[in-house]
Amino acid sequence: MELERFVALWHRFGADADWASALYEDVYTLYATPGRYYHTPAHIAHCLRRKDEIEHLLEDPNAVELALWFHDVIYEMGANDNEVRSAEFFVERTAGKLPAPQAERVVSHIHATIYPSEPTDPDAQFVVDIDLSSFSLPWTQFLRDSVNVRRESTTSDPAEYAEKQQRFLEMLCTAQPFFFTDFYLERYEQQAQDNIQRILALLVDRQQLHQS
Repeated sequence: MELERFVALWHRFGADADWASALYEDVYTLYATPGRYYHTPAHIAHCLRRKDEIEHLLEDPNAVELALWFHDVIYEMGANDNEVRSAEFFVERTAGKLPAPQAERVVSHIHATIYPSEPTDPDAQFVVDIDLSSFSLPWTQFLRDSVNVRRESTTSDPAEYAEKQQRFLEMLCTAQPFFFTDFYLERYEQQAQDNIQRILALLVDRQQLHQS
């Protein structure tokens, strides 16, 4: 996560650099909270790199970038309202800094990361694809992220976690294809599908092992 990038983003809206810097410190501190292993500054840095790849395809790149910065700022392990609370944090901390329609667009993009999700707005589809783009990383990196997600779980029983994760992955795969946008479908769909099927097989094996 880059302070300079965050400040430059808010500068485009006329926000004071000192205000933006103070907000950045609060945002970074939340992402760096002890106990986070996947929803960390590294995840946001990954999302921003992916956003840079497709900026030319976005209708409102600034709204997409703001959504990516804030979409996981609140993350309480085991909670089911983290995205809603992240959107509320964004609204509260940035009140008056954006035109109302753009602020509402950012909130809508953040809400699109509540899964399962079926966004129809093209920019929101990119937000979702970017957020889930770690599924399309090479296997070793994908597996690293899977381990880090496991470390954030409140479920201590291996068999229970495997079952829970299997349900989540199968839910994501209910709608085919995995990604929404042509850009991601053409470049990353096959790798994501391969990773998901491979990790599902491992989860099924682990469940069977613990049940035997």
